[in-house]
Amino acid sequence: RAAERVVRRVLLGEPPEALPPVLPLAERVPAPAAATLVRS
Repeated sequence: RAAERVVRRVLLGEPPEALPPVLPLAERVPAPAAATLVRS
């Protein structure tokens, strides 16, 4: 499910706030490594 959030954010260009909070852990992490790796 985390992958779905990343795919939507990158391909559809949706901001993280537009996605449903499926993983509360992602919101607790100050700098999610997944988002950093995908964006870079």
